[in-house]
Amino acid sequence: MRYIAGDSSTDPRLAEADSLRRSVRSVHRYFVRRMQERVERHGFTLPQMRVLQEVAAHSGTTVTQLANALQMTQSTTSGIVQRLVAKGILERRRTDDDRRAVHLWPAARMRSFLEEQGMEFAAQPVADLLDRLDAETRSSVVRAVHLLAVEIERVQAEESEHATR
Repeated sequence: MRYIAGDSSTDPRLAEADSLRRSVRSVHRYFVRRMQERVERHGFTLPQMRVLQEVAAHSGTTVTQLANALQMTQSTTSGIVQRLVAKGILERRRTDDDRRAVHLWPAARMRSFLEEQGMEFAAQPVADLLDRLDAETRSSVVRAVHLLAVEIERVQAEESEHATR
C-alpha cells in the first residue's frame, strides 16, 4: 500500500515520519523567519550572516572553503564576500605561505558586532520558543533533537565512508 500524506490508515511508521517531517519543516520556517528579522535589523541578509558566522568561526578561510562549508556555489559565495568586503565587514588578505591564495578575516567592525551580539544573536529565537515550554518538555525536546542530529551525523559518516570505497 502506498502512503499518502495525512492518511493515517496506512503504515503508522510512515505516518509518524510524515508528522515529524512536517513539524521539522514548521520549526525550520519559524527559526528562519525569526533569524531573518534579526539579521535585517542589522542591515544583513540571511546568506550574508551565514558567511559572517562561518568566517568568524574559521578566520583565514578561503572563498572555496567557505562555499563548501556553507554548501553554496562559489560564485554566490564570492558575490556575498565582495559585498561584505565593500561594506568593510570582511577583509581579504594574502598569506606569506601562498601569495596567490586570498584568505578572509573579520574586519574590526565585524568583530565588534560579534562581540556585542555574542551567541545570543542566533540562540535568542530558540531560547524564546523553549521558554514557552515547561522544564520537562523543554528537556525532552532538546534531547530528542540532539539524538536526531547525532543519528544524522552517523548516517552522513557512513555515506561518506561508502563514497570513498
